Order: sequence, then C-alpha cells, then structure tokens
Amino acid sequence: MDKNTQNAHIDIAYATFCAAQFSQAAPSCITRAIGAMLNVLPTAWRVVGMTPLAHRMLKGADKELPKGVTRAHVVSRTATLREVLIGPELSRDEFVETFLGKADQTLLCGPRENNERIARRDDIMW
Repeated sequence: MDKNTQNAHIDIAYATFCAAQFSQAAPSCITRAIGAMLNVLPTAWRVVGMTPLAHRMLKGADKELPKGVTRAHVVSRTATLREVLIGPELSRDEFVETFLGKADQTLLCGPRENNERIARRDDIMW
C-alpha cells in the first residue's frame, strides 16, 4: 500500500472520529468504522508479546499460523475510543499516535484467551 493510500485511510478514520465527537452512535460502531480504515495499514495490530499457550502452539507449527492463535489488543479499541471521545479534541497527529501507537499493540493468544483481562496477566512473554 503506497503512502497516499495510507494517508487517505488515516484521513477517513480521523474524519469519522471527529464526526463521532458530535454523534450519539455507540462507541463499538464507531470503533468498527475507524478499524475498517486502520486495520489495512501495514503498521496496524503490531504484536508486542504472547501468552505461554500461544508460544507453545507456535513452537510446534510450520510456517502457517496455528488455528486458534489470534491477536488481542492490549487495550481494547472501544475503551481507547471512549476515553478520547470525552477528552479534549485531538489533532490528526494525536489521533494517529493514539490509535496506531501504544493503543494498537497486540498480544498473540490461544483459544479463549482474547478477553479484557489479557493485559493484566502476569505470565505474558513481552
């Protein structure tokens, strides 16, 4: 994906975010709309760690990702959106840093591990 296309996706996601600040739409709907634009970017969903179960599953795998291994956001995107919607307005750069920065980090996890408690676990392999 070239830089112009990446910037167009970010612009649409940012415009959606700005409109959402004046909307009564549910945060989960807004998150899906923003995610649809950002998920295709090459920097999206960066893996920064994994659970022991995901590690065991990956060790025995060939080149394919084993069935059941998924990525879980360390901080839920909906939680991030709720937080920034009630805060001060964000510039485009602040929006990018928020949604493609630390809040977009993910962990590899095994079946039934992708839940809101994932980031509070003390056995994550960072």
